[in-house]
Amino acid sequence: MTDRLHGTARNVQPVPETAGAALRWRLAAERIALADAAVVVLDTRLLALLESTGYGRLRGQIRGLGDVTLANLLALTGDPARFDDARCLPKLAGSNPTERSSGERSAPGGITRRGRPVLRLVAYQAAVNLVRHHPDFQARFEALVHRPVRPLAKPAAYIAVANKLLRTLWVLAVSGADYRSEVARGEVRPAPIAA
Repeated sequence: MTDRLHGTARNVQPVPETAGAALRWRLAAERIALADAAVVVLDTRLLALLESTGYGRLRGQIRGLGDVTLANLLALTGDPARFDDARCLPKLAGSNPTERSSGERSAPGGITRRGRPVLRLVAYQAAVNLVRHHPDFQARFEALVHRPVRPLAKPAAYIAVANKLLRTLWVLAVSGADYRSEVARGEVRPAPIAA
């Protein structure tokens, strides 16, 4: 089948390009270039706003979390210090896990999806990137996927890592501390946060 397709594609006679087609290609290329320039301007403004909030110190602390992604997460959550607990950010995103219970039975459910879908999407995309580039988040992902009792499917594990990222950002924003791998892995208890 593929040999037939390749043979047919090789035997197709080239069609001369018309002036209208060339104009459409050129205009499409110009639109793409303008969109790329607008994205660069928007990213620059977003990073400048991040610096003006006082949370610019979080840039570069978590390897694999880009500056623009960090700015988007903080823009979508608002000021993390306004929340009482780190668990509030996954609830805001609607990615907190649920439980189905009836009488004596209880079973884990999916996520609530009662939050901000764009925040949930950005956190999920950041989690996928962190699993690729950060050893702490990669270890958490592997532990969730390969645990002996009720291992998570990969999408559910990415959501769990996204929730961990949101909780970590809350702790970094509220405490003013730098990211420490040993705290993220649970080897050392962090200092309590003053209320």
